[in-house]
Amino acid sequence: CNAVRFAHSRGTVHRDIKLDNVLIGRFGDVYLADWGIATDIGHSSADLCGTPGYVAPEMVNGDPVDERTDVYLLGATLHEILTGEMRHQASTSLAAVLKAAESQPHDYGRTVPSALAALVNDACHRDPSRRPVDAQAFRDRLAQYLDHRQAMALGRESARLVDELEALPLDSEDVADRERADRLIAQATFGFERALSDWEGDDDTLAARERFEALVRRRRE
Repeated sequence: CNAVRFAHSRGTVHRDIKLDNVLIGRFGDVYLADWGIATDIGHSSADLCGTPGYVAPEMVNGDPVDERTDVYLLGATLHEILTGEMRHQASTSLAAVLKAAESQPHDYGRTVPSALAALVNDACHRDPSRRPVDAQAFRDRLAQYLDHRQAMALGRESARLVDELEALPLDSEDVADRERADRLIAQATFGFERALSDWEGDDDTLAARERFEALVRRRRE
């Protein structure tokens, strides 16, 4: 992201950001390579270039490219890190390009934290005006996730405890079931309090806590 920001400050768009072009040095230094199809901000071309599995829709349509084009490619790169597949995964280059032109949001399910899923789908929005405004904005949202991932991990663990609680029968007369339910409620309560005291903005944790509170009310009734 920092390399992209620097390029944009010099009026240049990379147009081919992807995992293969991100190099990590021996001491953690990061390089963005392969500037062979880089161009000026505002340039438009009738010739399609770039990598079909990553390209932004404006690159397919021959519209002008700018900072938000590289933001799209940053999002597509993060998508591959999260899923192991390119954003426009397809059996042929033509099919990948057609998927790029449509740029539909991806359903990540529960395997990807919602903050990262939202970041990628926002960055890869078909409408450039709906994307993070520049590489700095993309970087800020990614940094926010990294700053709060411990709280989010605690939230996910608390959500798992809610799943266990949900699996217990509500009307069980078994003493072991009741004791287990009490223990799960106490652990989940503590986990949600700790997670949300560290960061109140995690939608996944907030949704899980809401489900937890509703379940506890049903058990009390």
